[in-house]
Amino acid sequence: MGYTVENKYGVLAVNDSENSEKPKEIRFITPEYNEKFRISDGEQILISYPEGTKKAFACRYIDEYHMLIGRNAFHICEFAELADKLGLQISPFPEKRVIWSNIDLNFDDWKKDLKEEYPDLSESEYYEKMTELNDMYLDDERANLDIDCDDIICIGDIGRWNGRVSGYKVLENCKFSDCLKTECEHAEWFVDRDGELRSREIHHDGTNYILYRAFKEDASYDDRNDLIEKIYEGKATQKEIDRFTEKIGIKLGELVYGWEFPTKEKERVSERDTR
Repeated sequence: MGYTVENKYGVLAVNDSENSEKPKEIRFITPEYNEKFRISDGEQILISYPEGTKKAFACRYIDEYHMLIGRNAFHICEFAELADKLGLQISPFPEKRVIWSNIDLNFDDWKKDLKEEYPDLSESEYYEKMTELNDMYLDDERANLDIDCDDIICIGDIGRWNGRVSGYKVLENCKFSDCLKTECEHAEWFVDRDGELRSREIHHDGTNYILYRAFKEDASYDDRNDLIEKIYEGKATQKEIDRFTEKIGIKLGELVYGWEFPTKEKERVSERDTR
């Protein structure tokens, strides 16, 4: 067994050369050296500060005992002690948080759990029970999101047999649960890392990607119509979308699911900034 020794981010890193190509995981521990969680190399953590500020940082693997958080290198024990001293709450910050999905359901996991309650079903009956229960969970999520809201615009990147097109739909005087509706057989709704509510909907011609935004109160009738026309033509810029609409994923995530997000988007440190 051989080892490589190199200077990485100002740390003398020691790694097993035989495992250099294997995926790396970064460990987060308590000051007592009890493991709290792990993330893959390049993923992010969310740090919640005592005064209420929250920031997300990309993390890089250095070696088994060292990591880069944002632009700073730490020994895993050093960071655990610092977090404890400052009263920081550390948690993984996932790429997306799924509200509901019937895409790529893990039948083996479902069957294992279902066997405890329904021990005498056939393979096909287990599959039917899985889809039945999963569909019921969608009804539960619609109940969770049965909250009044103003107009929402659904901005779509639509997959058709002859290519992709832009599209939109306006939900007027709706509830947030109205976003969780589709005519596609397979779909998922999720809040991404940036706090956007999105869906992925699969049908026989392709896949639709939908972004859900609320119109801002100061967006006039003409502002809305101009934006809708540009969306339909595929010419709307992100700056224009941000000017007249706002994210709803952060509100739903914090209000309904207890998810945390960075206090300010500009405070996020991207993976690119750490290189």
